[in-house]
Amino acid sequence: MSIKLSALALGLGLAFGASGAMAQVSATIEQRGSFNDSAILQDDVSGSSVSISVRGDRNDADVTQDEVSNSTVWVTQSGDNGDVEVDQEDGTNLLATVTQRWGWGNEVEIDQEGRNATAHVTQGGSYNDAEIDQSGSSSYFGWGSSGVAAYVTQYGRGNDAEITQTGRNLTAHINQYGSYNEAEISQRSTRPHVASISQWGYRNDASITQR
Repeated sequence: MSIKLSALALGLGLAFGASGAMAQVSATIEQRGSFNDSAILQDDVSGSSVSISVRGDRNDADVTQDEVSNSTVWVTQSGDNGDVEVDQEDGTNLLATVTQRWGWGNEVEIDQEGRNATAHVTQGGSYNDAEIDQSGSSSYFGWGSSGVAAYVTQYGRGNDAEITQTGRNLTAHINQYGSYNEAEISQRSTRPHVASISQWGYRNDASITQR
């Protein structure tokens, strides 16, 4: 219990210990063991970064960034039945990267709202879920803008991946290696949008909807 609380306090202390006027705000949590929780909140900051590294089973990580710019989130988990939730709201130039190196029954949920938002999820193992929900646009118009982008790569069997995007200049790609996997992409945009699903294995399902 003391390890979990000290790690949580460290992350929250670093996140709140700097004002929005500072050029760089960072928060880091590292946990080893099982049944641990970690949470980081960053509000109204620029140039912020979050790093969480967890090894063990049944660990949860929660990151919230609100009204941020030029902000990055990096979460790495190794183990079974781990949950990761990342919320980046009302921001500009957002990046969220979640890697669950191996395990069963892991879940990732990333929600991003803002301009120039990118999300990456990589999962190794079986019966894992990845969900990315993005709403936003690019800072300027045209094919050359970064816009909103989501990428999911899964290795194993029985995995699910879902990407939902609304806005302008949307990009979504899902790669799955294994069997009995499901992939779904839904895009709603008045500007260019691109989607692709690649699956290697058998008894996989893929669906793309664009409006």
